[in-house]
Amino acid sequence: YILAGVPPGLQFVVAEHPSLKELGIRVGQKSVLLDDGGRRVVSFSAPSQRDVVSSLCGDGVNVRNHGIVRVTLIDSATANPVRGARLHLTLKDATKRPAFETTEETDGSGAVVFCGVPAGQPLVVTHPRTGRALLELTMSRGTILGRAIRTGKSN
Repeated sequence: YILAGVPPGLQFVVAEHPSLKELGIRVGQKSVLLDDGGRRVVSFSAPSQRDVVSSLCGDGVNVRNHGIVRVTLIDSATANPVRGARLHLTLKDATKRPAFETTEETDGSGAVVFCGVPAGQPLVVTHPRTGRALLELTMSRGTILGRAIRTGKSN
């Protein structure tokens, strides 16, 4: 891309991609000092899958037979993130074995990350207090999925 008409001085360039943005990851951010009439070349490289996995779940996590889900809860009335909401991820059919369930709390950005999600099984994300299903999904092996869910603050 060529950006024309950018004023001289210190400028910040941010590169994002929708699929990475849903995961809370930027491709890159750089500061650039521009002279009047000067040109600068700024390059970014998308992070590798290993870098994305490490950023979301830490080092040493293998997604070969599992997946990763990042859910961001947004208050539909205010468009603000819902912080401190406890979300529950479990198999949709609770009679299946081996059982899988985990509960995590949304962070300051309204997001929660579930690591080690089993592949090939129908799953459901619910709000434990209300029991309301917020998201239903089936993960493929090695999938890293990000979803934003708009909901009422109390839901």
